[in-house]
Amino acid sequence: MKENETDGYKSAFKATALFGGVQVFTILVKLVKSKIIALIMGATGFGVLSLYVTLSELLSYTTNLGLQSSAVRDYSVANASGDLTELSQKKTAIRRWIAVTSVMGAIITFLFAQNLSIWMFDSPNYKNGIRILSIVVFLMGVYNGQYAYLQGIRKIKDLAKANVIGAVASLLFSLPFYFILKEDGIIWSLVITAVITTIVSTYYCSRYPQKRIAQNYKQSFNIGINTVKLGIAMSLGTLSGTFVAFIIRSIVVRYGGIEDVGLYQAGCTINVSYLGLVFTAIAKDYFPRLSAMKDLEHMKKTANEQAEIAILLLAPMIIMMIVFLKPIIVVLFTEEFCVVLPMIELMLLGSLVKAGSWDLSYILLAKGNSKLFLFSELGVYIVIIPIYYFLYLKLGLLGLGYAYFLHQTISFLWVGLTAQYAYNIHYSKEFWKLFTVFLSVIALFIFLRPKLGLIGYALDVFVLVVILWYTYIEFSKRVNILDFFKRKSHGQK
Repeated sequence: MKENETDGYKSAFKATALFGGVQVFTILVKLVKSKIIALIMGATGFGVLSLYVTLSELLSYTTNLGLQSSAVRDYSVANASGDLTELSQKKTAIRRWIAVTSVMGAIITFLFAQNLSIWMFDSPNYKNGIRILSIVVFLMGVYNGQYAYLQGIRKIKDLAKANVIGAVASLLFSLPFYFILKEDGIIWSLVITAVITTIVSTYYCSRYPQKRIAQNYKQSFNIGINTVKLGIAMSLGTLSGTFVAFIIRSIVVRYGGIEDVGLYQAGCTINVSYLGLVFTAIAKDYFPRLSAMKDLEHMKKTANEQAEIAILLLAPMIIMMIVFLKPIIVVLFTEEFCVVLPMIELMLLGSLVKAGSWDLSYILLAKGNSKLFLFSELGVYIVIIPIYYFLYLKLGLLGLGYAYFLHQTISFLWVGLTAQYAYNIHYSKEFWKLFTVFLSVIALFIFLRPKLGLIGYALDVFVLVVILWYTYIEFSKRVNILDFFKRKSHGQK
């Protein structure tokens, strides 16, 4: 490729390299936390933590009206205009909306604690814990609003610093609760984590003071209402995903027990949290940058470049995780969690497919097309919930792995057709070549490996080398990695 043809790939890789390292550090902190919980409380404690976290996210997204997502787009557009007054007006209005919705979320959580306990845990015994969780729900709205501002004005370095400092401080301050109170300390660890995250995010936001403006509450309502309208649509999309996660865990609780929830959550943690660093690192720059674009061809080119970079980063990570999955599980958790190994392999394969739908879904968000976004999100979830239900009842935890892969495949097809129909945006031949090669090789590896016995170790080495070699060849066509890091080491852009 010519130099000007690789500029987009370089931007995509630069963003991932810049923020991916921070994500890795944050993940390592989470690994320590997961290991401690697994050692102290086992799968049951991990299951209780999972249910609390899922419930807090569900309640926060329900009552926050999607402002943590739609605000990023509006901040990005206002920031791109260069009008400080417009940006300050947006910030004031959105912060007031967030304050109201956060209080509303806390009140709802507190008042309906007993109902939520029965619904989530199939028992009223967790009602007091859920009442305390109302503090977490309130603070989640606040610090997500702070993060949205930093992301929207593209102060990604400060956003990354806030995440790292918040994660480390939260771990250190929450450890005593695990050791002293055991399971009863889980809820208090979530509270202290939310408090620290809010303090750190507020500090970094205060480094970018807004222009002084006069704005009454009626004006705040009118300025923020369009952000809220888009946010509600985005919230419904996010909420539907959180709600599906809630339904899946509820199914597992009722038909398998809290221990199965803990095992399933361990698989999700390995799959989503650790591969998610690629998605998160790119999205921190990709979404606000895409939101500022108006030309569809430019958006199409950018989407393809980001998708190819995502595939090239994910494929070698997935194959290495599959090869070393058992020791990874033992190190992160305990030997007890190794029963989920086949499920995690299928989830890892599904995450490769997810890269395709994830990239295109941001097109719909950047264009502010709430109806199409909802159509692409809700349509998929209606189809996949029965799949999770029947496959879990039929195959247990392994069925959840198959269900996740089918979920991502259906989502990819659905979002792809939507983007093609609405904006004539689709993937290039280069993307499909990469996607087909990696998906085929990894799928064959997963299904052949258990049948080969000792020969499987030789297959591990062979496939790992082939994937790494092919990735390097394809990456070199797009980005000169050695030159990139040489420039960084010399302080060049």
